[in-house]
Amino acid sequence: QSRFVGDVATSNFDLGGLLAMGKLGRVSLDADLDGVMGGGQFVANIDGQVPLFDFNDYSYDSIALRGRIDNRRFEGVVGSDDHNLDFDFNGAVDFNGEVPRYDFALNLDRADLHALNFNRRDTVSVVGARLTANGSGNSLDNLNGTVRISDAEYVGLKDTIRTQSILLRGENSEGSKYVALNSDFADATFRSRLS
Repeated sequence: QSRFVGDVATSNFDLGGLLAMGKLGRVSLDADLDGVMGGGQFVANIDGQVPLFDFNDYSYDSIALRGRIDNRRFEGVVGSDDHNLDFDFNGAVDFNGEVPRYDFALNLDRADLHALNFNRRDTVSVVGARLTANGSGNSLDNLNGTVRISDAEYVGLKDTIRTQSILLRGENSEGSKYVALNSDFADATFRSRLS
């Protein structure tokens, strides 16, 4: 293993072209790194600013991150003061296993889904919410843990929808499937041996 300490800076780097990912574009980054690499491992503490990040034909700015990267696991804080995406993330996400694991809190103050090109049908499409997640999984079939959404508000072209609490809980294995949704407006439970 080799230890490294230094600064990484890019300006308008074509990350999408390098990774052959159409929705990903240019990135500008200035970050301090301190870590070790070698023997199939990459572990680093990172403290950085991302003044430009192109994704889905939108250029994000004002993103900051601080934390620890351990191979494909990140633990720390990420925030954005972008005009169309204002959020604070604090916690951990781990993509080292077969399914992702997570334990985080996300305060989404504002996301303009139309401006960010996620909802192109409506000219007004803004969402905000508080989200906490603890568990593992990337689908309802392998969700094990809880996802809680609170103080959610969606402002659309015709109406505003608000809810105080949505709780999604899963307990899944090869032979047993269980998913429960509890909210202000609907409750549902799925229990089966099949997907």
